[in-house]
Amino acid sequence: MKVLLLSIQALSIVCLSYCPAALAQEPAGKEVDMEGHIEQEIITAETGLRDLTTSLHHLKRAATDILTEVERQDMVVVGEPDVIGPMIIPAIPNPTGTVGSGQFLPPRKKFIDYFMSQIDHLMPIVEKSAEAVTLPESASDQEKADRTRLGELMAELKGCFQALDKVTAGPQYDNLAIAGQATAFGDLVKRIDKRCKSLYKAMKKDLDHAKSNEKKHRREVEKEKKLKDPA
Repeated sequence: MKVLLLSIQALSIVCLSYCPAALAQEPAGKEVDMEGHIEQEIITAETGLRDLTTSLHHLKRAATDILTEVERQDMVVVGEPDVIGPMIIPAIPNPTGTVGSGQFLPPRKKFIDYFMSQIDHLMPIVEKSAEAVTLPESASDQEKADRTRLGELMAELKGCFQALDKVTAGPQYDNLAIAGQATAFGDLVKRIDKRCKSLYKAMKKDLDHAKSNEKKHRREVEKEKKLKDPA
């Protein structure tokens, strides 16, 4: 009798496992779980991109500060027409007015070193933030291509930083050389930032879509429950 009861229980388990009603319930739950998983992946990618954008903002600022330092011009006070080198400076109404002579002032070591120390400190932060950006498995081909391009631009930025570090090492400074490298570095940072913002916008759109799907699946699950148990 005991053996018979065990056999009946085993048969019941087998039947339940192949029961259409049981199978109908499982995919709905899985779909909701899957949407929640996708949503979390998108939020993670979105957070990583936001952190990277913040770091890039500070990096861009430091590059601008270097450019400003090496583009300082020697200023002269003029009140009457004057000739300075090849330049003819016309008279201006204000006798205490000043104009740039066209000659760059030597970069000040203390400021060059300070701005470069900022970049030197920020670079590992930016690199780490970029490496931490992972897209969800549901990402589109375009989003994946943008992520790949982001990695390539980061490799270019590393080389550009090394070139900037070399021309700002001193003790002699070449204003034009530093200005050229600082401009190239800043432009590259802007390109990376633009790519990040594009990806961030795409992640925001994907997140809204995932949330919408999750709500839809949950409504379907609730509707199925009510049909099975009207009370």
